[in-house]
Amino acid sequence: MAERANVVTDRDTLRDAVWRGMREVTVAASLVADMAGYLRAQGVDADAVCRRAGIEPHTIATDSRRLPGHAMAAFWRGAIAASNDPDLGLHATVASNPGALDIVGYVMLSSRTADEALRRGARLMRLLNDGIALEVERERQATRCRVVMVNGNDDYLRTEPRQIIETVLMGVVQQLRLLTGRPVVPLRVSMRHARPTTGAAEHERLFGRKPRFAAEADEVAIANGDVDVALRSANPQLLAAFEAHAEAALACLSAADTLCGRVSTEIVGRLKGEAPTITTVAQAMAMSARHLQRGLASEGRTYQALLDDARRELAVRHLAAPDATVAKVAWLVGFSEPSAFHRAFRRWTGSSPRAVA
Repeated sequence: MAERANVVTDRDTLRDAVWRGMREVTVAASLVADMAGYLRAQGVDADAVCRRAGIEPHTIATDSRRLPGHAMAAFWRGAIAASNDPDLGLHATVASNPGALDIVGYVMLSSRTADEALRRGARLMRLLNDGIALEVERERQATRCRVVMVNGNDDYLRTEPRQIIETVLMGVVQQLRLLTGRPVVPLRVSMRHARPTTGAAEHERLFGRKPRFAAEADEVAIANGDVDVALRSANPQLLAAFEAHAEAALACLSAADTLCGRVSTEIVGRLKGEAPTITTVAQAMAMSARHLQRGLASEGRTYQALLDDARRELAVRHLAAPDATVAKVAWLVGFSEPSAFHRAFRRWTGSSPRAVA
């Protein structure tokens, strides 16, 4: 009998499903930006697809705000129709830019082994899509990665599951291939949805394994030898910085319905060239600065702390981009002078911006 141990899942996500109730799923805009890039490479008018889904194309590349599930569902439908590709999720995932996973990808890339990368990715899955969890369970010969729906409402994940399930499972395999440099082929692939009417030839070609449809679970099983691989990209110093900001992002996501969460969203949307004042943010939220201060105090936070958190998280994210410069990132997070940004970044992280860039 298989030895079952070390089950990793985002337990907070499963627990939070109770209080979420009918709250709509939200998705990281970086995923849509990456998909739009793939569509453009295929000659599809991605901007038109975005607009028909109610998404402003000029915001998704830089906007850290999340997209609602109904917009994501409309985007999927429009993208499949415009590309005439029923296997779009598989194709776009295989061609995806590593930056599409944003801070989650940087955490995984900096991990010591592929196994650790998988487990950290599972914990941070909410940052990509807060309607699903990824369970990572190690058995004697294989590590199983299972997708679980966690939201209680009848959202697009339940009514139109195929593309997102295939994207996540293909994403697990593709990330392992990229991280390890090995031609990883899963031992098993299973999906709960029915076999597509267009066939499964692409599934078999891209996974390297014929999937089983109408199965009991959405999962891939990977040989332990393919996850017990040391990563050449491992970097403990960067990992610590990236993990700290990923945890802060998780906290912000959990607090999305609190005053702190709404204030953080306003701050992020106004950080360019200068830091928004509490008066500016309060006016945008139709309240006085004094009222806002009292409300934040009741939640144990201050405006300055939220501003620093937002700047720190965005700074680390932007500095990880291939074309990042310290001066450009300083402006993006609200500093008019790079020298002031240098001082603030060292206070936040204990290192200089150039050490992260």
